[in-house]
Amino acid sequence: MKPSLALGLGLAAVLLLAVAYLRTGNGTPPALEGSAPTVGPSAAAQPASNLAPTAQSLAQPGGWAPRSAEQLARAPEAELIDQVRQLRACHDADRCDFDESDSRAAHFAAANAMAMRLKALLPQAADPAVVALARAQLDFPNGQVQAAALALLAPQRPDPALTQQVLQMLEGNHDAPLLEAALPLLAQWQAQGQPGTDATLQNLLRTGPHFVGLTLSTPQSLLPFLTDANLPQYQALLRELPESRKREQLQQTLTEYQRLRGGA
Repeated sequence: MKPSLALGLGLAAVLLLAVAYLRTGNGTPPALEGSAPTVGPSAAAQPASNLAPTAQSLAQPGGWAPRSAEQLARAPEAELIDQVRQLRACHDADRCDFDESDSRAAHFAAANAMAMRLKALLPQAADPAVVALARAQLDFPNGQVQAAALALLAPQRPDPALTQQVLQMLEGNHDAPLLEAALPLLAQWQAQGQPGTDATLQNLLRTGPHFVGLTLSTPQSLLPFLTDANLPQYQALLRELPESRKREQLQQTLTEYQRLRGGA
């Protein structure tokens, strides 16, 4: 076939496709025979109830593609709340459209986006809608998100249900930095008359992850929770523990408490 003839046929094919595209009126070119089905705009034809939120749908307009803390700080509260909810929904449904070639990378991308938006809500921490949002993220399987939720809950007056939520979060926690973020809040609540921390803290010391136990056994972490009433329980726990750095730190903490109380 002559080059000029091939060129002419190619241009004719392009023109025919363009005419068909314009006739559809919906801005979507017809699929070529044998080509893979398109993903994204074609999903709009499906019932909305069958679609989990995706990164593409959340990104309209501006979406939750990576933005700076300064940009998020200027975003409306309602938009941030909605984006956190949708990120949680698409994460749980595994439909966030992140790069799924590495599932851990996709998880951390969603978690980072959620945590940034929770942090941006700190000025509105007293809003009941923000409080409810934060409480709903305490069981999210990422310490960064849980710590951001705890920061939003810090100004709240304690109640038994919230205290139990935080304690349950810690019982399944393997993240020492998250424990460090939660302890001041629990100590504050205990000082305000909310009991219930002893059993969780003692379980973490007894059978918790290595670095969680090391963090908790220090005077800085544990002293705010010690009282004359619960001291015998921690002394009994000390006798259960095998020789270890954690046991040494717990011994030092109990000794320091007794010194501060003026006892031997």
